[in-house]
Amino acid sequence: MIKEIQLVGAAILILLFNPLSQAQGWKSYPYHQDGTLIYFPRDEGSHPEFQAGSGTEWWYVNMHLRGDSTQHDYSAMVAFFNYNFRIFNIADETEQDFHSFTNFGLLSAAQECLNLKFYPFFMETENWLTKTDSLGKLVPFQYVLKVGGDTYALAIDLDAQKPPLIIGKDGLVTVGSGDSYYYSQTQLVVTGTLKFKGKTEPVSGIAWIDHQYGPFFASPGGKNLMNGSACNWTMGRISTCGIFSLLMIKSPRTTATEFLRFISTSKPKIPAAPFRWSAFLFGNLGRDYFLPVAGA
Repeated sequence: MIKEIQLVGAAILILLFNPLSQAQGWKSYPYHQDGTLIYFPRDEGSHPEFQAGSGTEWWYVNMHLRGDSTQHDYSAMVAFFNYNFRIFNIADETEQDFHSFTNFGLLSAAQECLNLKFYPFFMETENWLTKTDSLGKLVPFQYVLKVGGDTYALAIDLDAQKPPLIIGKDGLVTVGSGDSYYYSQTQLVVTGTLKFKGKTEPVSGIAWIDHQYGPFFASPGGKNLMNGSACNWTMGRISTCGIFSLLMIKSPRTTATEFLRFISTSKPKIPAAPFRWSAFLFGNLGRDYFLPVAGA
């Protein structure tokens, strides 16, 4: 089966089960976690100071869905970049059928909240925005996403079930030789419709959202233009305690080995002895966790 949809980027993010309360008293605007630099809903919107030429900003969502009619498993990824392009990957995991679309156009992004409108060339307008109620007031941490065309498309609602995960504890991390503000929404419920090969059906599932912005530069090929570092994302789920994020960067200085470095935690209970997950070796090295990956 297709286990993941990869997006060019700067991090490997892994979600671990967290036995904290799922009570949703946090689910209101404005929202801010003490000691962090990220404020909601403002920082869900765009940051003109980091627009193309002075930095990078992107919004992306990964999701796993189940078709109500076909009972097929689907994966999808959507990413909007401030360089005026959008990536849309979609896969029927049951049939092992994967499709990827990169479209250029014009991206319009509000500053006060998440409200993206993308005008792809020769296609209908796409959008990703925060829901509003009958009075036009924002519904905190609930979103609507519409993307795609006549053959492959998504029209879904996303509802966050957990507070945002502020990466690096305060929300500012180093990416190559640049800095990045970074937060994740690690557990969202998805409902809506999916179109695959022209056939539409209701779907439901789960999703993970990331938003990253700052004075760093990256290309669709995964190259950090500041220092030539290459980097990429993967995300996964393991049943254990805590939430943590990992950063994988291959710089010109690394030739035979890549390293994944621990950058954010909610006090995970990592075993003292190394344990294996897939091809990776997890080791408890104190404050930092490094995971050697064979080959380069």
